[in-house]
Amino acid sequence: MANVNDPNGFTPAYHTSGGTIRPSEFAIQSGATGDIFAGDVVKLASGYVLQGGATDAPLGVFYGVEYTATNGEIVFSRKWPSATATQGSADAKAFVYTDPDRI
Repeated sequence: MANVNDPNGFTPAYHTSGGTIRPSEFAIQSGATGDIFAGDVVKLASGYVLQGGATDAPLGVFYGVEYTATNGEIVFSRKWPSATATQGSADAKAFVYTDPDRI
């Protein structure tokens, strides 16, 4: 039976001070393994964003990623597909909600 709740991970609703909810920018290493989807909890390891596990210290919640594909196309996606290669093996830009005052 299909999941009728239609879950999509953590989704920010509002900021406790009424401020604007903005993601912070971090790096994902070209070719990093492990799919990361919008709403997933992520961690920081050796300066790079990776999918977080149950016992990891969380960095925040993944929003999306921007990178230059190997064909030169600039891509923005709400998912980081495992082992994605970037042009020139450059780091991808991960957007992560890190503010602890967001609900």
